[in-house]
Amino acid sequence: MEKKTIGSFIAAMRKANGLTQQDVADRLNVSNKTVSKWECNESYPDIALIPVLAELFGVSCDEILAGTRFAGPYGGQYEQKVGKQIKRIANSAVVKFKNMSLVSALLTVVGLIVLFAVSYAFFRPIIGFALNAIFIATSLVFVFVQYNLIVDLLKSDDLPRDDNVSGVSMVSINRGLFLVICLNIFSLIFSMPFIIVRNSYYINGVITIEAYMSYLPLLLLFCVATGMLGGALFASKLALPQIVRNVLLTEKLDLCMKMNIMHAVLLLIVIPSAFATSNVVRFSFEHYVASWLLVIACVLILVSPVAFVLKEKGGLRKAILAVSGIRNILLVFATCWIVVNVKYYVIGLSIASATLAFYFISKFILTRAYKKRNAFTSIKQQ
Repeated sequence: MEKKTIGSFIAAMRKANGLTQQDVADRLNVSNKTVSKWECNESYPDIALIPVLAELFGVSCDEILAGTRFAGPYGGQYEQKVGKQIKRIANSAVVKFKNMSLVSALLTVVGLIVLFAVSYAFFRPIIGFALNAIFIATSLVFVFVQYNLIVDLLKSDDLPRDDNVSGVSMVSINRGLFLVICLNIFSLIFSMPFIIVRNSYYINGVITIEAYMSYLPLLLLFCVATGMLGGALFASKLALPQIVRNVLLTEKLDLCMKMNIMHAVLLLIVIPSAFATSNVVRFSFEHYVASWLLVIACVLILVSPVAFVLKEKGGLRKAILAVSGIRNILLVFATCWIVVNVKYYVIGLSIASATLAFYFISKFILTRAYKKRNAFTSIKQQ
């Protein structure tokens, strides 16, 4: 008995409609070799072409996915086969997006290499930065176009829905997109010293390798902070493990999450302001602007935890929120120390490490106390 597959069904329907492989290829804007591979089961049609094939042959999408015609209401065996075909095509779409994500990541890496090559080989850091920015923009546009195409295909109303398959596929695609975006942000962060740390009297001045290496711990700290912020914002779409969600405070502590996001945004203002106040000419316009921005951002970082704690309900939740606020303030101080005193970055890293240790220990103690209190309350009610 002939095995019923998508390829054999396409071949049978093509012959039944009196079409050649070239005719089908012309209707679908593909090559005849692609149609031949479908019929030989060497590859599968793109998920976007399933509705077009169904309309061309006068059949349903379910029948193409099942590889057979339905004489009447079909039972569970056909539904099972359709589900397998949907899963296979969805997996193919995920693999295709991963390949496109690798291409985008490669563009980002090439842009960073071009930046270093142009800056140190030709002493043109501004041109190198511009070329790197072009590569970053190209990479992001490319991956977002591919992402939108794949998402539209998986959520198409013309195809049978399988929420489980669609959910798993979307998680894989979202993770790939997140990694590409993070890689581009990291590339931008690593390229900033070529623009910021320059001799203002010499347009072609480029930061030395030794100076760049001294800024490397700070750049890595920015990358880690950016990755953690992105993971916290998109934890639900990325389906992160529970332990990661707890570290990023993505569940239950909504006010804490809002405070962390607010402090992260303010930190993006504090860092360049602190750097500018220590490097630009004193009492210049740039110095005044940077100083005022630094003061305003620091005041907001110091005052905002109090407002969030007062808004929170429950003693233990207030305590956890207060500990998180103290952690953020100390981390901002450590970051400013590293920015202003690059040579003594070890002190800043030590402060940051001690702060994180204090936070995790405090949160562990408070969480244990919260659980014991709940257990005691439930026993008392019984």
